[in-house]
Parts: sequence; structure tokens; C-alpha cells
Amino acid sequence: MWTFAGRVDVPAAWRTLVQQLQGLGATSYGMLWHTLDVDTPVPHTTLQLETLRNVDLSKYLVLILPDGSGYQEKLGKRGVEKLQTWIRAGGTLVAVKDASGFLRDKDVDLSKLKPWAPPKKKDDDPTAEERYNEFRIPGSAFRTAMSERSYLTFGVPRAPAVMIEGSAAYTPLPHKVDNIVTIDAKSPLVSGVAWPESLERLKGSPFLTEEPLGRGKVITFADEPNYRLFWRGTLPLFMNAVIYAPSFDRE
Repeated sequence: MWTFAGRVDVPAAWRTLVQQLQGLGATSYGMLWHTLDVDTPVPHTTLQLETLRNVDLSKYLVLILPDGSGYQEKLGKRGVEKLQTWIRAGGTLVAVKDASGFLRDKDVDLSKLKPWAPPKKKDDDPTAEERYNEFRIPGSAFRTAMSERSYLTFGVPRAPAVMIEGSAAYTPLPHKVDNIVTIDAKSPLVSGVAWPESLERLKGSPFLTEEPLGRGKVITFADEPNYRLFWRGTLPLFMNAVIYAPSFDRE
């Protein structure tokens, strides 16, 4: 197998570590596990999150964090420092949905992705409408814009529709090249329902980002790339992150 970065050592490049949460993110973990084990078989290893601090990460090229919370508490300071060192040495971290919140913590500082924030209300406007609450999207499809110059979009002929479920939305990263797939800024909703306030949050919001860190990188999916194993349009994005990322050095 070949890429523009040179030949890929397939057995090594596909050696993937998936972190399993105990009681957290079970649905997300299940979708990721089935994708790598059954649907699109890729050699990988599954580990309990608590064991990460004792694992030799140099044996792995990609680490996948399923949707969930509690990462920092379970990793501890030693585990976080180990993860930071591994990424800067060339590792690829793939975070799904709420797992990205852990990466933004000030004591972790592995991602600059920021949650969407409502406009500041003017103090002299007592009639300002209280609109910006946690408006959850129940599971709807959205149009996107896509960078065609990234290895993450290899084999994707056009910007895919993405499935969004929840209330999270993010502001684009400062470097435009890091925003690989973003929600369409003009007419985002393809199918399903969403509050007007939810649409305002999502317009132009990144769905897939890549942030370089030392010799490594952090790849974030704002929502599940393998939603319930039937949303096929975003599956190539995830597989490209798993297979190709170690071969592309942005340092």
C-alpha cells in the first residue's frame, strides 16, 4: 500500500489501541469495536482505561477514545503526562464526541477546540430574548463542507452528510486547514428536526478537525462517525484517521 507520504507498513500502521471505559461510553465503544472487529476488520487491541498508565504506548500508532467522560480522573496525572509525551513523539489520538472535552482541560491541553458560546447580552437591553439554552438535536442529518486536500478525506467523492445527536457545537479552529469537515454555513439541515437556535450554533461548526502536536496529531469527531453502524457516509473519514494518520507528518 502506498500514500503520498511514502510506503505504509500496513501491519504497523493498522495497529490500533481502543480505550474502553468501564460503564461509560458503552454505546460508542460498541460501535467502534464492531467497526474495527467485524464490519471493517483492522488489527487492534482493547484495553481498560485505567491500565493506560502501565502500557508501553510506543507499540501503538493510533489511540481511539470513545464518547464518554471521566478520562482525566481515571488516567491520573501520570497517565495524562504519558499520553502527552506519546502524541508529541508521533502518536495519533482520535477522540469521539464528548471525549474531546477531556483534551481541552487546562491540565491536559491537547486540543484548542472551543465549545460554541452565545453572543454576549447587552446589559442595557432588558428585552433581550433568552434563547440560548441547551437545545438538543434528537438525531438529524446535516450538510457539510469538506477540505479535499487532506488525507482524512481520501476516497470521499463529495462532502458527506453527517448525523448529529446532542447539543454540542464548536467554533472553528484558528487555522482553517485544521477544520477538515464543517457543517454547511448557509442551509445545514438535510433531514430531521432542529430548533432554530440549534441551527445557529451548528452553522460553520467543525465536525472533523486535525490538530498537529509535536510529531503527532489530535483528530476530533464532533459526533459519532459510525452512528449506529448504518451511517456509512462518514465511515471513510474514520478509517482514514485510523489507517493513514501515522503516515502523514505535519511537523
